[in-house]
Amino acid sequence: MLELEKALLDQLDHMVFVVEPDGDGVPRYAHVNRLALQSLGVNLPDILGKTALDLYPGAVGVTAYGLHVEVLQSGEARRYEVFHPLRGQTTLVPQKNAEGRVVRLVGSSRPRSVPSLVGDPVAEAEDRNRELQAFVHLAAHDLRTPMRQVGSLAELLREGTEDPELIELIDMLHEVSDSALSLIGDVLTHADTTGTVEQVTAFTLDALVEPVVAMLDPPRRIRLQVQPAALEMDSAGLLVVIRNLFDNAVKYAWADETGQGAAATHGSASDAEPHLRISVTEGGANLLVFTVEDNGCGLLPERLALFNGDARSEKGRFGIMAIRSLLGQRGGWLRAENAEAGGARIHFALPGAFSCASQAGRRRILF
Repeated sequence: MLELEKALLDQLDHMVFVVEPDGDGVPRYAHVNRLALQSLGVNLPDILGKTALDLYPGAVGVTAYGLHVEVLQSGEARRYEVFHPLRGQTTLVPQKNAEGRVVRLVGSSRPRSVPSLVGDPVAEAEDRNRELQAFVHLAAHDLRTPMRQVGSLAELLREGTEDPELIELIDMLHEVSDSALSLIGDVLTHADTTGTVEQVTAFTLDALVEPVVAMLDPPRRIRLQVQPAALEMDSAGLLVVIRNLFDNAVKYAWADETGQGAAATHGSASDAEPHLRISVTEGGANLLVFTVEDNGCGLLPERLALFNGDARSEKGRFGIMAIRSLLGQRGGWLRAENAEAGGARIHFALPGAFSCASQAGRRRILF
């Protein structure tokens, strides 16, 4: 940071801190303004270069560090509250370079009023619940990488052996890795749905979908059609649902090279070019009904039942249940069906409306 920038931050009447990723992407404190140092009772050299895990003990450090990592990766601002010496509401804003990469996080904290700090068990319970959710989210993210490595190692071992008994053990190891990754995905889905705050904003459907495709299908293997529509609704909730349904389509709609998965069992349409359509219509009672439709092999009976409210199926249960819970909390619903010509159609509803600028009913190829 420039010395002039630091001097300006020191003149502010609220607490400000700056976090920058090091060469390995680890978020470390690059500056803390004078008011924040006074509140913490430390000197600047005691903080510089350290992470939230270094500064705050226990769940507080894990929560703060997890939030720093999340904003660095997502590039989206975040507002939160945690119990630490800078107690109060914190806003964390990413700063990006010309290439769009996050190079700095600027956080500002305003303390709660004195009455709310004393004898407020409800607020304390809410804070601890948020800390627990953030910890679960961070732990699940950290578990994903080693489990993927276990699966990759199993594949390498399988290629190098012809022993039937050893191959059977390796396949079991691979199956355990896949099951663990599925469970971790469900945990992340639950954390996303429980931590998503409802807020109505104006946006276009294609702009909301584009980063989802960039994250889950970077090679653009799936040909995607999105109905151009300008909407006014809870964009965060819609994003969580579409991201999870798109992820489900990538995993289950088309057979992979090994012939495994739902698509391999269902048959005919899997040889076609993968194609996904997302559309939206008015559903009455101030609801918008979205349809995610693929040309894959359809949903297996147990997954179809799961989408339609049967919680007895084990595989993938918690992720879809979390999505159903998010939709239900907002007054929406979730349904699914297999199309006669092949493929699956998943319908869900959320409160919202087309804005005046919407061009509902037209579709164009986006990716």
